[in-house]
Amino acid sequence: MDKVVTSIQGLSSTDEDIQSLKTFLGKQDEVLLKAAASGQLDDAIAALDPGLHSLGMLHLLAAKSVSRFEPQRFIAQVQRFVQHCSPAQIRISSVKYCKLCRKFSDLLVELRQPLRGIATLKHAIAVFAASSPPRSSNIPPTPAAPSSSSNNNNNNVHPPSSSSSSAPSTTTTTNDSLTSGELTTMHTDLMQLCLLAKFPKPALSVLAEDFFEVSNETSAITIKDVLCYYYYGGMIYIAMKRFKDAIQCFRSVITAPAHVVSAVMLEAYKKYILVCLIELGSIPPLPKYSSSVAGRQLKTLATPYHDFASIFGNPSMSASSILAKKEGKDGRDNKEKIDLNVNNNNNNNATIGGSAASAPAGSHVDELHKVASHYAEIFQKDNNLGLVKQCIHTVYASAIKKHTQTYITLSLQDMMETVKLPSIQDAQQAVLRMIEDGEVYARINQRDGMVAFEDNPEHFDTNAIMTKLDARISSIMSINKKLRMMDDSISKNPHYVNKVLGHERIGGGGGRFPAELDEGFGDERGLGGGGGQFMGRFL
Repeated sequence: MDKVVTSIQGLSSTDEDIQSLKTFLGKQDEVLLKAAASGQLDDAIAALDPGLHSLGMLHLLAAKSVSRFEPQRFIAQVQRFVQHCSPAQIRISSVKYCKLCRKFSDLLVELRQPLRGIATLKHAIAVFAASSPPRSSNIPPTPAAPSSSSNNNNNNVHPPSSSSSSAPSTTTTTNDSLTSGELTTMHTDLMQLCLLAKFPKPALSVLAEDFFEVSNETSAITIKDVLCYYYYGGMIYIAMKRFKDAIQCFRSVITAPAHVVSAVMLEAYKKYILVCLIELGSIPPLPKYSSSVAGRQLKTLATPYHDFASIFGNPSMSASSILAKKEGKDGRDNKEKIDLNVNNNNNNNATIGGSAASAPAGSHVDELHKVASHYAEIFQKDNNLGLVKQCIHTVYASAIKKHTQTYITLSLQDMMETVKLPSIQDAQQAVLRMIEDGEVYARINQRDGMVAFEDNPEHFDTNAIMTKLDARISSIMSINKKLRMMDDSISKNPHYVNKVLGHERIGGGGGRFPAELDEGFGDERGLGGGGGQFMGRFL
């Protein structure tokens, strides 16, 4: 090991030396694995400077990650390495870097300490972006890792402090982007840690980025990682009540080219149905570019959700007409076993409404409760019962919104009776929640029990709105430019040109995408790989 450490320290100054070091370390895998098994790597790692000897330290940590090690020491070593490593050296072995971060993430999940890795992984993504040739990225300071004792209770999670460390001096700052436009395994790992830690906000800045490249050669990313990234992203947006963004994420999963439905696609489709009902009030048809085979399979596998959506979209439909045909097959009545009252304080996903018993017979809400009760065990098993409750809340909210188009003032008593809410208190809670969410603009007079509806106070003529509009326009223009460049690059690709010319020679339609090229996306190298097997690291 002394020879390896000496070589790392002596070959980390110039670009030529680093390339020589890469060749040297590639021949030392057996030596490093033996040293890791005997516990000799810790002293070697401690002797290296992560900023100057990033490539060498990366190889040592990678060798240690595949052997037996003391978890807490390994976590501390990876955090120190990621905080100070050189982006230029990391890019030389980017695949090894991403695999090390994956091992780091898996270890924290196993230890049930996901919060400790959020800041580190976010910084690791920024380091990867700074090492990317197309553009550099602004790398934020890496906060000190919280103590392990602060992660034992996931119900009381607070963001780590950023005052205890500074950004590495080896990075350059050119913009505020955290990514290089390339999706990596680290993005998926970050989404998973944020979900497990119940701390979704750090993921929002990454989810806001646009990705134009997915390369297995630079990050060892697989279709599992791509699908899980958008699936986790959709769940994070649900937690933040950003349902439109959640719909986009889930749509990215279920429209991925595939011949067989994977577990990730099915789970995303179930949540997609419920989120569409909450946000849009109906389920929009899938885009034409989505797989028709997968679409049919998804509808068959998500029958309970389509039954619920049918009743949701048709207030005059009776639940009995649907459930009578499926009694004893898809579910059973769980009214006594599972509480569907959206006033249940033990569920934070919905807060208003009444039970099926409290809703008037024959009402829309009553029919929804019948379907929800019938499939409650399935919804609960899928961890979607909270979204179902929010769908029921949407029915009440829609009825209240209609009143804003008719009345200037309305008593809570009248609202309770017209909206079919169980009590005046439920009516007040419904209005308060909608005011907080920005769904309606109103004031409640507690003394008189009256609700006064108001117009939107935002006139969209402030400097802040104009600045935001300019930023969105600039972003769209930038995306359009990149898409044109990608289209130009594909049109000049020799493989694509040969496919198109070959298709035309055998009588294919002009301008039509070659069928054989389309089918190529469905094999194990494309987005349809996996053959329906479990495709993701689920929570």
